[in-house]
Amino acid sequence: MKLRIGWVTPFNNRTGVGTFSKAVTDAIPAKHAGGQIDLTIIAPVVEGLYPTHHRFVDIASATPDSKFYSMFDVLIYNIGNNEEHHKALFDVLQNYPGIIICHDYVYQHFLAKIVHDGSSAFADLVALFARYGEPESMRRIRQSNITQTKGLHYAIWDSDLCGLDPMGAPLFQLGSALIVHSAYAEAYASPRFDGPVLQLGMPWDQRPTAARYVEPVGAQSRQTLVSFGHVQSTKCIDDILLAIASKQVLRDEITYVVAGFSGATTYVDHLKNIVREHNLERCVRFALDLSQDELEILCAQADAFINLRFPNTEGSSVSLIEQLITAKPVIVFNTGCYAEIPHDAVIKVSTPRNVDAIADAILRLRHDRTGLAAMGERGRSYAMRSSCRSYVGELLDFIIRHEALLRRRGNAHATCLIDVECLGGVEDEADERWAEALSTARTTFDLLNQGRFALDPTLIADIGPNRIVDYAQSAILRQGMNMRLTQALQDYFRDQPDLYRASKVLQAAYEFGTQQNLEDAEYLPDIIPHGDLNFWRILAALDGDMLASVAHGSFFGSLPAPTTDSTALQNLDDSFIRRLRLSEALEARRSEDLRASPEDLISVIRWLRRRDLSDNRMVLQPVRVGQTISTGSPEHQQFVRVFGFFGTSKEHPWSGPEPGSIYVVPAPGARKVILFGELLHSGVSIKVSLATEKGLDYTSRNYCRDNGSIEIDLPDIPAATSGLPLCLILESQGCRSPASFGNSSDPRPLGFLMRQVAIQ
Repeated sequence: MKLRIGWVTPFNNRTGVGTFSKAVTDAIPAKHAGGQIDLTIIAPVVEGLYPTHHRFVDIASATPDSKFYSMFDVLIYNIGNNEEHHKALFDVLQNYPGIIICHDYVYQHFLAKIVHDGSSAFADLVALFARYGEPESMRRIRQSNITQTKGLHYAIWDSDLCGLDPMGAPLFQLGSALIVHSAYAEAYASPRFDGPVLQLGMPWDQRPTAARYVEPVGAQSRQTLVSFGHVQSTKCIDDILLAIASKQVLRDEITYVVAGFSGATTYVDHLKNIVREHNLERCVRFALDLSQDELEILCAQADAFINLRFPNTEGSSVSLIEQLITAKPVIVFNTGCYAEIPHDAVIKVSTPRNVDAIADAILRLRHDRTGLAAMGERGRSYAMRSSCRSYVGELLDFIIRHEALLRRRGNAHATCLIDVECLGGVEDEADERWAEALSTARTTFDLLNQGRFALDPTLIADIGPNRIVDYAQSAILRQGMNMRLTQALQDYFRDQPDLYRASKVLQAAYEFGTQQNLEDAEYLPDIIPHGDLNFWRILAALDGDMLASVAHGSFFGSLPAPTTDSTALQNLDDSFIRRLRLSEALEARRSEDLRASPEDLISVIRWLRRRDLSDNRMVLQPVRVGQTISTGSPEHQQFVRVFGFFGTSKEHPWSGPEPGSIYVVPAPGARKVILFGELLHSGVSIKVSLATEKGLDYTSRNYCRDNGSIEIDLPDIPAATSGLPLCLILESQGCRSPASFGNSSDPRPLGFLMRQVAIQ
C-alpha cells in the first residue's frame, strides 16, 4: 500500500524550519512498516533553496484551494511564527486540513501581520484575543492600547507579555493532528485541539557538522562564552552584558561573544551602547552574520554557551540542541521548554531577567571544571535522544496509527461543506467538536482577511455581558484606558437584550462621528437609540466633536452648518460649555427637519445642559463664607479653576468672546459668589449662568457693580451648596482688542478682568 505525503514547508537556509525540513525529509525512507512512502515537498521557491532527492513542487504553481492538494493521503504542514516564510503554507492549510508540525509556541507575530493587512486598525487582534485567549487576555490587549491612533500604545506581540497569550489555537484548529516538540508546547496545544497530539524531541543531527572540533572546557587563558542565533531582545543579551559589567572578575576572566544574524539593528545598536557605556570592549565582541563554517569554528573555541530566552516564544530550541551536543556547559533560564532539561545537564538561572542571578550563573563556570565537563556530557546525552531517523520513524508510526482519522478529516477541505457524517460516519464526538472548531477557525480567518472580524455576531455573543465593555472599548471604539468611558459603557450594556445590535450601533456612531460621511447621515436616525442617555454619555466621553456630529446626524439626518464666528467649538477647552453650545445648536434647528421624537430631543438637550461631575475631574476645597481668593495666588488652584480665559497662567485672567467657565465650591450657608475685577472697556456686557449637576440655571440673578465686579445670587436649592463644584459660565459680548483701538498690535479681545473670587 502506498502512502502519499505532501510535505508543505519553507525549504531554504534562511529559516530554521527550512533546515529542519531538509534534514527530516532526507531521512524519510521509501518504505515503512511494509508500505511505500511517496513524498512530495511543496515549498516556496526562494533564494537559498535546499536540494532534495524527493519530488519538489513550487507552492506558487497551484492556488491554495487547488484540487492538486486532494491528491495526497496526508498533508504535513510546518508552521512557524513568521509570516514571510509561512503565509503561503497557511493559505493552503485554510483549505486543506493536515498534520501541523508546530515549530513555535507563540504565534502572535504571524497573526498580527494578518490583522495589519486586513486594515482593521488592530481591532481584529482584540477580537482574536477575545475568542482564543484566556480570561485575562482581554485586559492585557486592552492595556496595550494597540487600537489607538494617538497616545501611548505598544505592540503586545513584541513585549514580555506575549508568552502569556501564545494564540496558536486558531492555527491549530485548522489541522487534523498536531506534532509538538516539548511538553511545554503540548500543555498549551492539547486542551485547545480535539485530535491526536504527538510530542517528538527535536532531532540533534539537523546540522551534523555542528559537533565538530569539540575542545575540552578551559583550554584557553580566558573563558570564551558564546551566544548565537538571531540577535533580538528575547535573547536577553542586554541583561548578560549588564551581568558581566557588574562583576570585575567576569570582566577579567571571560570573553563573551555575541554571534548570529543582525536583523534587529536597533537592538544591536542598543547592545553596542551598553558595551561602550560600561567599558566592556576588552571582554565583549560581536561576531555577526557568520557563515556556517565560521560559526562551527567559534563553537569549537567556546568553553560554554549562554542561551537565555524571555519570553519563551519557541516550542523547542534548535540552537540549544546544537550547543548541548558539543558537551559544553550551557546557561539557560528555568522556563518554557528549557525547564524540561534535567537540572544536572545545564546551569539554570534562578530568576529570569535578573542581572544578579545571571552573574551568579556565569560565576559557576569558574569552579569545578571536572563537574562542568560531566554536566556537558549529560547535556549531550539529553540532546541526542532524538535523531532525524528516529523522528521520522515515530512520525510515520503516528500517521499509520491514526490513518483513518487523518483521511476522513483531510476530506473536509474548504471547497466542501463540513458534514460530520461524511467524515467517516464513526461515532466520535471529537470529530464533531473538531469540525465545529475548524469551521469557526476558517470563518475567523476569512473575516480577518477582510478586516471585519471584530463585529462577528457569534464572537460578540460568545464574549457575553461580563467582557463586552472591555471589548467594545478597545475593539469597536478603539480607545485605551478611560474610566469615564468604561462607566458609560457599563451603564449602556447593562440591560441590553442584544449585545450584537448594541455593539453595531456603537460602531455606526463611532464611524459616522470620525468620518462624517453625509451619505451615512441618511440612515443614522433609524438606528440610534435617541432616548438612551447612556448612549450619549459614551459619545461625550469619547470626543465633543463626535458627540455633536452624531447628535445632529441622528436627530436631523444631516450635519450642522459650519461655524464661522469666533465662538467655534474647537476653541473651547471646557467640555460642559461645548455641550451647552451643542444644546443651543440643536434647539435652533427647524422642527420640520426633526427625524426623531421631540420628547427624545428635549431629553437630550436637558442632559446636555446638566454639568456632568466627571467632565472636569478636579478636587477643590470649599470657599468659606466671607473668604476671598486672589487669582494667581499660591492658593488659587486649591479653590478655583478657570477655563476659556486669556492669561490663565498669569496673575489676572480675562475673558474674551468665547465662553469661559469658573469652577468653585461654595461652603454651606453661602448666598452669592462675587467676581471682583473690571470691564476692560465700556462696550463690554457680561452674562453669567450657573450650572450644577442638576442642570443649567438661567434664572440666577447677576449684576455688575459700578467698578465692574460681578455678583451672582445662588439659587435656593441644595445643589448650590452641596459641597460639589459649581460652574459659572461667563459670556462676554462686545469685546474688542487693543489692536482694534489702534493702541497696540495685540489682537486678543478684551472682556472682563478677574482679580478675586469671594463667597458671601
